[in-house]
This record gives sequence, C-alpha cells and structure tokens, in this order.
Amino acid sequence: MQDVSVVMPVYNGERFVGEAIESILGQTYRDLELIVIDDGSSDRTPDVIAHYARRDARVIAKHHPVNRGFAEALNTGCREARGTFIARMDADDVSLPQRFERQIAYLRAHPDVGAVGSAMQIIDDRGVRGRVKSYPLGSGQAAWSMLFFNSLAHPSVMMRRTLLEAAGWYPAGCVGGTEDYAVFLGLSWESRIANLPEVLLLYRVWGGNMTQTKWDAQEGDAVRLLRAFARSSLGIELTADDAIAMRGLARNHYPRDARAAARLGSLIEQLVPRYVDRFDDSPFDVREIRTDAGVRLWLLSALALRRASPQSLSLAAKAFTTSPTSLGAFVAKVGKRLNER
Repeated sequence: MQDVSVVMPVYNGERFVGEAIESILGQTYRDLELIVIDDGSSDRTPDVIAHYARRDARVIAKHHPVNRGFAEALNTGCREARGTFIARMDADDVSLPQRFERQIAYLRAHPDVGAVGSAMQIIDDRGVRGRVKSYPLGSGQAAWSMLFFNSLAHPSVMMRRTLLEAAGWYPAGCVGGTEDYAVFLGLSWESRIANLPEVLLLYRVWGGNMTQTKWDAQEGDAVRLLRAFARSSLGIELTADDAIAMRGLARNHYPRDARAAARLGSLIEQLVPRYVDRFDDSPFDVREIRTDAGVRLWLLSALALRRASPQSLSLAAKAFTTSPTSLGAFVAKVGKRLNER
C-alpha cells in the first residue's frame, strides 16, 4: 500500500499531460501511485497515458468511455486510491520535485491537519514563470479565509484519504468547478487546513483553463456553497447579497454604499466569535483571525468615510474592539497596495 495516491483527471489534455505525469514520477518521495483518469478524451490523451503506464508501474490508467465531467473523474480516481494521503494534480500543471516530501512530512508532524496546500507560481502555455500566488499559512487564518475566498489551491493540495471519504468524496451538482470549495469548506471546520509557504506547484494559466472559461458560473455556485456552509456549520443565515459581498472583499469588489458596508461589518463581527471559539486552543490562530477581521473592518470604515457616512465611526469601533493592533496591519496593507501600482 502506497503512502500517496495522486489523482489526475484529464480531458483532451495531450498537450501538457506528459509533462504533468513526468513531474509526479520525478518526485523525491517515490512511494506513490499516480491514477490518471481519461475522461472520454477524443485526442491522443489515452495514448500518452498508456505510454507512461508501460514505462512505470506506478502509473494506473483509468478510462471513461464518455466525458462524465470533472467531479466524476475525480471521484473515480479517489475511490481507486489506496494511499493514506490523496494528492491532487491537474493535467496541465507541474509539481516541483520536493512537493510530496514536504507535504507528507507536514501532515505527519501535524495529525490534526486534514489538508495542506502550498504557494504556487503561474506559468503560461510555454512554461514561462510569472507571479507567485501565496495562501494563508496558519490553520486559523486558512479556515477564516474560506469565508472570503478558497484558501487552498486545489491542484496543490494533499489530504487525508479517510477525511475525504467521510465527506462523501467530491459532491455532485457543483457548477463551474466548485467541487473543491465544497470539500474544503467542510474540512476547514471538521478538521484543520494549512498551507506551506514555499512554491511547490507551477500552475498553468492559458486559454483552456476551466477557471478562465467558467468563472461566472463558478462564482455563483461558490455563493450557494458559502451560504449552505454558514447555515449548517456556523448557524448564521446569509443572503445571496451577503455572500457576494463577503467574497467580493477578496477581489476588491466593495459594498456600493455605507449602509451595505455597515451590514457587512456586522456580519464579520458576528462571525469572529465562532472562529475564535473553534481555535481557542491556539493563541496564534486566534490572533491571526482577529487581525484579519480587524483589517477588513478598517477597510469598510474607510469606505464609509469616503462617503462621509457616520457609519464610519461605528465600523472603526468594531475594528478596534475586534483587534486593537489591526490598524497597523491595515495601514501596512494599504501602503503595499499603493506601492504595487
């Protein structure tokens, strides 16, 4: 039985799938199986997979006669997985050689963590490297951040197989590729999640990416999933506008008026105690959650101030009460944004 099962769905991916497979076979941690699921491809993808399966017994080829979609392909691979850990991999990305070695070491050292991702670097269709995307490191901030954006980069994640199985695998009915967000929202509350600071994955952005072609549908479904999570796990009812506003903060989509900013501030203030209680055994995590919440409240206060609204003072008071030290973090964040322009 292998320690790691790598699950890689692919549909018409002949252009990059070979490079993706080679990046897995070239890992410094070699006790793995690579399950490649051809989801009804009509190009040469099955031939490329078969070539590597002949060369290396760790490559296990699975084939769907017709295209069933990303979630079903994922679940085909996950149900076949024999490893203690399941590592995700997309067929157009590249895992750097020490990815699995680093992630396995982390999960073994932190048995309370159910899933760990990493930073990743953008590459284009020619493999030219661009900017680095980093994600929240601590379990508290990673869980809290799930309320605003997906704080785990799906193709960089390694998770415990038992937890994914207990969650019922990847759910059906998700639109635009939000299966990972559905799973990670649950894992962030039922166990703990984290990210490693180093770049362990090269993430390819090109015309064929699912996130590029299905963005609107994906964001609409993420709102649905966030509302369901808040209701079932946090006991808080969010309207669709509430969820849209929360997720908008991560993309600089801010409330249209001071009243909307005040409502969003009240929601953030209401959510903080849930997460503080959840992570009350870790002062570091509590401090990170409070600081992040405070920064968001200072932002809303500044937006209300620009509109000359008296709501600005009440939002500032909420920010200070939530985290007295968050003003400095907010000023530093604004300064960084200005310098980047």
